[in-house]
Amino acid sequence: MSVPLPDSRAGTMLRSLIEMFNRGDVEAFQRWLDDHYADPYADKDPQDDRAVWNSMDYTTALLDALRFDHACGLTVYQVEVDLPYETAVIAQLGLAGEWVYLKLKLAPEAPHAVIELRTRPALLPPQIGEGVPTSHEEVIRGLHRFVGRLAEADIFAGAVLIAKDGLPVFQRAYGLASREFNAPNRIDTKFNIGSLNKMFTAVAIAQLAEEGALLYSDTIADHLPGYPREDAAHATIDQLLCHMSGIGSYWNDQFECERARIRTVSDFLRLFATDLPYYPPGKRWFYSNGGFVILGAILETITGQDYYDIVRERIYQPSGMTGTDAYEMDRSVPNLAIGYTHVTPDGLRELGPHRNNLFMHVIKGGPGGGGFSTVEDLLRFGTALHTNTILSAASVQTLLAPKVALRGEGLQYGYGFFVRQINGQRVVGHSGNFPGIGAQFDMYLDAGYTAVILSNVDPSASQIVADYLRDRFTRLAA
Repeated sequence: MSVPLPDSRAGTMLRSLIEMFNRGDVEAFQRWLDDHYADPYADKDPQDDRAVWNSMDYTTALLDALRFDHACGLTVYQVEVDLPYETAVIAQLGLAGEWVYLKLKLAPEAPHAVIELRTRPALLPPQIGEGVPTSHEEVIRGLHRFVGRLAEADIFAGAVLIAKDGLPVFQRAYGLASREFNAPNRIDTKFNIGSLNKMFTAVAIAQLAEEGALLYSDTIADHLPGYPREDAAHATIDQLLCHMSGIGSYWNDQFECERARIRTVSDFLRLFATDLPYYPPGKRWFYSNGGFVILGAILETITGQDYYDIVRERIYQPSGMTGTDAYEMDRSVPNLAIGYTHVTPDGLRELGPHRNNLFMHVIKGGPGGGGFSTVEDLLRFGTALHTNTILSAASVQTLLAPKVALRGEGLQYGYGFFVRQINGQRVVGHSGNFPGIGAQFDMYLDAGYTAVILSNVDPSASQIVADYLRDRFTRLAA
């Protein structure tokens, strides 16, 4: 049975949102976003973990799915937070029967714009009668139903692999790799993994640290003496690895003009190397794609090799990752998934049919992201870390040790890995997010699970699947 929402300003606004959702009124919901939601491209606190924008996208995708399933309603069962400008509830979605925590927060100053709309999976409230899952088989049965329903509604397409102690216990592919040719995704399909490449770059840096070729305290200037901005050149490798360098990204107007010609680390580097840093090195955490490009340039300078050969020879080959590389998108690559998105060329979300992302992303990925891999290969990567095939136990511990606390309970960053504490369990890995790209790699260090979710549609559903598993696997192990 549903419960009433508070009569506060936030409760009233959340009630109107849920009513539109339950009517399936997509156009009204879009107008609501335009009228009430703060500009998603405004300058936010750099410590935001981007969960707000991801959950917005997921909510929009669910509304689009109402055209597929008019029973996809939202029923509120419990009010968790009741404040004048903030309301949070536990509710159930009709699409896959999933339980969610939904939070809406308003700016306290007029006109009280919506500054946070967050969703995350939730277990069934205790008073309803369901307890914590008792086995991973139970979790996976629920996962099978959950992801299958999302795939039927065209919210998720991709591949999911779950392993326990390195052995797969669930693996399945969903949807189409190419909608134009009706080609299905497979377990061995190569998906764009977005920022998961940062893990590979961090491992390669740690390998050189093991060999004595660099120190984490070395600066950019120590290895790239010609770096054009002196105010950034004294950032250390340590700061680059944990996003404390203050350096920005390469997603700029020059990138848009030269996108088709950017195929080397030096091509990426010249896009931003003369830009003013956002913050002085060490001042605050700021997610930096540019910082990882600089790490790639340092790898090339020290080894005398091309970055792509470095990670291929030092990580992919010894790990057995035969379907992983930075493939060029204007070349024919077998079994490669094309990304599909609800984002327009202007960067705005739209409801309706997907469009492909071929003219939005990089032609060839680099040290900061944009390469391709498979769910099986990423499990092999995790196994290589666990067995110290590509890095010593001490170096793995250095990479995965929390360095910076981020906004979000239990969320921190190490060297190229996010580090989470969830229900007392350690979960490490990385996400990859871009229009038409959703990737998540998680290693449950205490429970022994590895979860890999790769998607070739907008990223939010893959993140929701990852959160679904995190909540259940960590409770199971607790």
